[in-house]
Amino acid sequence: MSDTTEKSDDSSVPHRWHFVRLGGFDQVKLETGADMLALDQLDQKLWAALSCPTQGLEFDEKTLDLIDTDGDGRIRVPDIIVATKWAGSLLKDPDDLIQGASSLPLSEIDDSTPEGRELLSSAKQILKNLAKSDASEIIADDTADTVKIFSKTKFNGDGIIPADSADDEAMGDVIVDIIACFGSEEDRSGLPGVSQEKVDKFFAEAQTYSDWWKKAEDDADSVLSYGDTTDEVVAIFQTVKAGQGSPKQVFDIAKFAGIFAAIGLAIGALATAIASVVTGFMDLVWWQMPLAALGILLAISGPSMIIAYLKLRKRNLAPILDANGWAVNTRAMINIPFGASLTRTATLPPGSRQTLKDPFAKKKLWELYVLLIGFLMAAGVLLYKGYLQYLIP
Repeated sequence: MSDTTEKSDDSSVPHRWHFVRLGGFDQVKLETGADMLALDQLDQKLWAALSCPTQGLEFDEKTLDLIDTDGDGRIRVPDIIVATKWAGSLLKDPDDLIQGASSLPLSEIDDSTPEGRELLSSAKQILKNLAKSDASEIIADDTADTVKIFSKTKFNGDGIIPADSADDEAMGDVIVDIIACFGSEEDRSGLPGVSQEKVDKFFAEAQTYSDWWKKAEDDADSVLSYGDTTDEVVAIFQTVKAGQGSPKQVFDIAKFAGIFAAIGLAIGALATAIASVVTGFMDLVWWQMPLAALGILLAISGPSMIIAYLKLRKRNLAPILDANGWAVNTRAMINIPFGASLTRTATLPPGSRQTLKDPFAKKKLWELYVLLIGFLMAAGVLLYKGYLQYLIP
């Protein structure tokens, strides 16, 4: 094995890094397994990001949850270092960390340590449960489907006992009764089962009920107030209680009259304002009308456009990432090439044929409506100015 891939815990020798300029800042390039194992030597001021969320990324969330050892929903630098060190210590060749291979040969697992031997044994057991005993490598999908892995195992260590795992029929019936009373929990094999908590609760409440029933048998007068008809009385009480509805709310006509009066007043004021604007607009010379419309548009949208321009000039990706749960450690300035690399539009493969006629496309009636409204507005302006008076008898 070459010196660049040899596993070593000696941090006294500085590691030689390769930095590249990306988006205006220097970023380390991870090229070998030795680079990965030496991440603890890299000054955190040189990390592009110090943390990121475990959700909303284009990365397997289960893997991120495993890396997030404290369960706070964030991946930080220490989490990355610990995970990398652990994974590298279980491989014979640390370069496997950066190969991006879809499978891991069993022969590459370092079984020289107790943890490595346990990992190798677990991998072989998983393949055996999946009827792949002869396989020489394991893939991520083999470990992802726990239902298939444990479907043929009676006890899998998850603390959930399905009824099928009972040693006799009577015990299985008890598990079924517990599920009927308190619900089930899914076993790793996908079957419904019960946990120790549900078992304890079931027997505790069963004992309480048994003690109450024994007391009722010994002293029925003090426990069963209506004697043998207590069950019927309770059923009648529950029926009457369920039939009692909440009183209907009285309709407050004065309140709604006030609301409608306020709405009418607001509509009247709005109509008056619109009429004043339209009247003033119609009094303008025809060539002044588009200028007035443009001025109104600039007055409304101008400040927003100026603010947006000033913000977009910065073109810094870091605040956007920070707002989404990252902790970016540098100014990620976005220029045209960098921004283009982050966005892509869908393109048809070369040589493809395209039929643009869509039988299910929505009819474009809005074009007709716009044309009709424009025609009516132009006719109204011309009529108001008196240009069409000679056409009207």
